[in-house]
Amino acid sequence: YSLTLSSGSYVRRLPTTITSQSNPIVSGHWYIDGSVTLPKNKNLTIPAGYLLFINGNLTMDQNSILNGNAVINGNLIINGKGKSIEQMSGTFYVNGNIQTSKSITLGTVTKPTFALAEGDITLGNNVSGFGYFLSQNFSGNQGNVNITGGVYAAVSANLPPNGIIPNTSLNETD
Repeated sequence: YSLTLSSGSYVRRLPTTITSQSNPIVSGHWYIDGSVTLPKNKNLTIPAGYLLFINGNLTMDQNSILNGNAVINGNLIINGKGKSIEQMSGTFYVNGNIQTSKSITLGTVTKPTFALAEGDITLGNNVSGFGYFLSQNFSGNQGNVNITGGVYAAVSANLPPNGIIPNTSLNETD
């Protein structure tokens, strides 16, 4: 991906702009040149109307929340451990792969998670919530996966044993 930075559009920030905050909040259209790794118990929020562009990977550790809209020119990795629960809500365009481990909660019925990956999407155990996924390969058949939404895989989709529940309450005009 290539992004032109111009006055009034995207503001270039270092990865430490995010990692140095206790619970990072993006305060504009940010362009991060480099990978970002957030340690456990940190929440990354991209408020409505803003977009975060990361030219690298985004890795989030246990008990973390990712909320907002982001373009990631790398991989999105959400690590869980033990009884930790991570949350992912918003729209995520990923040039690489999306991988989650352990428990993750997706968006809500009125604001589902949209995850679009050029590569593969692999979900870990205990995934629940409302989400739509677009990827080359989708793997969501490990453990207890209960997703309301949709999966669109160009090559193969390994769905949960109970399948994906259609979200009949989603208003397509929204």
